Amino acid sequence: MASEQYYMSLHPEVRFQPKDEELITHFLKRKISGDPLPVNIIIDELSFYEYSPIQLSKMYAFANQKELYFFTPVERKFTDSTLPRRKARNGYWIPTSKYENIEQGTEIIGVKKSLRFYAGRPRSASTKTNWTMLEYIAGEPQQYHKALIL
Repeated sequence: MASEQYYMSLHPEVRFQPKDEELITHFLKRKISGDPLPVNIIIDELSFYEYSPIQLSKMYAFANQKELYFFTPVERKFTDSTLPRRKARNGYWIPTSKYENIEQGTEIIGVKKSLRFYAGRPRSASTKTNWTMLEYIAGEPQQYHKALIL
């Protein structure tokens, strides 16, 4: 595949900075379908919401990057609901935008949404932090299986 050859040709110190449509097509859709990812790109899969952003930054401190990428299974707030569960350890994530379509040509291939971390418990004395993330979903928001967290 041409894209895989391209990624293999990059020097290891080149910063990983894919476009939105590349995240969906080259990584997220491949992950969902079980196809192999480019061999020199490692995106860990973990239950993202079991950690606070500070814990994740300490766990991945060796990366020395401002951006970290993860695949995470999407959990539902209620078993019969499409609402995602965004409670995390020591806080919760609140959307700061609506779903934004990601297009490839004229086709919508996915969506993204930005979220901000609040430390504490909802509806009590919680503190807005500077931690933000982008959530990428392949396909329509109601049909997603995994999300790519940035």
